[in-house]
Amino acid sequence: MIKLMKNFILSISLALFLLSGSFLAMGQTGWQYISPLPGSKWINPEQTISFRMGEQILLSSLDGNLLQLECSKSGSMNCDFVLADDGRTVIFTPVKPFAFGETIQVTLKKGITTFSGKIIEEITFSFQIKQRETISLLAQYYIDQEEEDLSFVKNNAVTSTQNKSVSELITYGDYVLPGNYMSPTITALNNPFPGYTFATPRPNQGAPYKQYNVILDQFGEPVFFLEWTSNCNLFQKIVDDKLIFCAFSNPNPSVNKWYVLNNQFQFIDTLYMGNGYTIDQHGIYMMENGNHLLIAYDPQPVGMDTVYPGGNPNASVVGLIIQELDANHNVLFQWRSWDHFNILDGNHVDFTAASIDYVHGNSVSLTLDNQILISCRRMDEVTKIDRNTGDVLWRFGLHAQNNMFSFTNDTTGFSHQHDARQIENGNFTVYDNGVYHTPPFSRGVEYELDESNLTATLVWDYSHDPLIYANATGSNHRLPNNNSLICWGLTWPIAFTEVNSNNEIQWELNYPDFVWNFQAFRQTWETGLFSTNFDTIDYGYYHDYIPWPVIVTITNQSDDEITINSASNHSPAFSLATQLPQTIATQETKNFIVNFYPEGLGQQDFEDVITFNYDSYFGDDSLSRRIARQVVLKGTTIDPSSIDAFEKRSVGVFPNPTSGMVEIHSQEGIIEQITVSNIFGEVVQQQPVSSGLEFNLDLGELANGIYFIKIKLQNHDQQIVKKLIKR
Repeated sequence: MIKLMKNFILSISLALFLLSGSFLAMGQTGWQYISPLPGSKWINPEQTISFRMGEQILLSSLDGNLLQLECSKSGSMNCDFVLADDGRTVIFTPVKPFAFGETIQVTLKKGITTFSGKIIEEITFSFQIKQRETISLLAQYYIDQEEEDLSFVKNNAVTSTQNKSVSELITYGDYVLPGNYMSPTITALNNPFPGYTFATPRPNQGAPYKQYNVILDQFGEPVFFLEWTSNCNLFQKIVDDKLIFCAFSNPNPSVNKWYVLNNQFQFIDTLYMGNGYTIDQHGIYMMENGNHLLIAYDPQPVGMDTVYPGGNPNASVVGLIIQELDANHNVLFQWRSWDHFNILDGNHVDFTAASIDYVHGNSVSLTLDNQILISCRRMDEVTKIDRNTGDVLWRFGLHAQNNMFSFTNDTTGFSHQHDARQIENGNFTVYDNGVYHTPPFSRGVEYELDESNLTATLVWDYSHDPLIYANATGSNHRLPNNNSLICWGLTWPIAFTEVNSNNEIQWELNYPDFVWNFQAFRQTWETGLFSTNFDTIDYGYYHDYIPWPVIVTITNQSDDEITINSASNHSPAFSLATQLPQTIATQETKNFIVNFYPEGLGQQDFEDVITFNYDSYFGDDSLSRRIARQVVLKGTTIDPSSIDAFEKRSVGVFPNPTSGMVEIHSQEGIIEQITVSNIFGEVVQQQPVSSGLEFNLDLGELANGIYFIKIKLQNHDQQIVKKLIKR
């Protein structure tokens, strides 16, 4: 019956499409793309009218009078226009919104000319404005969706046994995390891919926490957090070291927006949907030129009794809108599921219900060939869309009703998935929620798609042992070293797992009970609010009986004073000797002494990170915020009892202390370069050495004090560091 009804609807839709003249408008006149699509309905009153050519358009040939709008209720309407930065898209903006329920007759007169001299012929088409405001339908949909997710959580909630973190924390100053902050626990740490994890952990109703955007290091320590008053999602780094996150409200979606921040965490832009649509928090994709893809949900009243036997005549059906906007917030491209999908394409959907969500787009991105890729959860489908024309290029999913691919080795497929994307090797990754697997379980998957022959091969998948199941949210990101970072979604305590190509766990993070995440990103990051003179301090080989100090200089690069309230590290071999807090005026610096003193810790290689924290309040001084900067610390110990033996087989510096002249002898290899640094980390002398196992160094012009002699030997990766006292 469903297939019969779908064929009937498709036939009617095709007939209306032909009658609308859309084939004439787009096929015979040379326009590559027209929005709204001729003959379309349920268009917002704020809609712009866009035309795109396959070649550049002469700006001098454009005129606002070229477009005539005759509205069935509003009468004639004038337009402003802009030629987009791509030089191919003309956007006409009516001087006022259209009226609900009216039909718009569009005439674009002959005269627009391309660079090649082609003059575009006149075209005429129409579209229909929706009957009424639908923001209340959208709010009700979001409320119902949240209740559905919470119902699943309540019915499946378990109280977990929290594992102990693999690393202890050594703190300095007033190191206090807010009482409503969700502190994670690292339960596996085995050489994860470098970088920071960006996330928006979200507490369920009743959990004793607030919403935060966070940047975490490999130990789970925050180098940034920002408390927020509403729900947040998809906090991540974008181009030019900017940050972005979505702030949204389910009961009041009209306030939804994307915030853009610079690397000093200042708010510099706000992104909205165009054409009267409301931001949805499920997806964004930022491009280097400032263009961005956004998602909106579009509920419309539909008489489902004419679509499906027993359907509700007053149903609210939720469509999907994809837009590409430029850096000036112009809508360059708009794609609507109403024009390309059938309502009955949804899987496991009750078509007799009062509210029907048949698409539920939950990710949007670009493919390697610059086409649009979306994940359609309720259709069990990943869809590729032509970014220039809006045509559907293919539909992929073992269980999707319109799947176009043959699966060579996968009988499971993905079910109600999230986070579809194409990765650098050309394959496609998906987070498979596995809602309708038997039994349900979640996993990350990777497919090799032959887009010419339409075949799909499963080349990798990972499910946790024991199995983890999240009915909603989640992500599967491939890292540059071929590791995979999986966010498990609406579940706890395990939130994120990083595995290598052999599915061995490299890193795992737990959150407290009733805290979950939508996605997680592993990215590089350094704040621009304040800087350090070191990214890494390598103390070299330690063979002494006293601490080795190095001074870290922090420079305040902001327009306001900052206070380093606290600091932390993990290994007792390193310590901060400077008392905190320390306030730094704008554009000023302060010094912080970091010691390496591995007394009694045996012979080993040490690697740690020290974090300098600036804690403050944001907004009306009620929202907690932390901004931090980290310095990596390295050093290697040698048992002091074997110093003499070490000197004989390694490198010697004599005399020490010295009044000026120093002799350097190497027993391990030819000396290649000698660098002298003070305790501030400043290089005060650097001497290349042509060859030889001995070298005389004159330090007579240096002030008395402590210096570090770094000796680079040929064919040795690590420098040998000697502490020297000049007096």
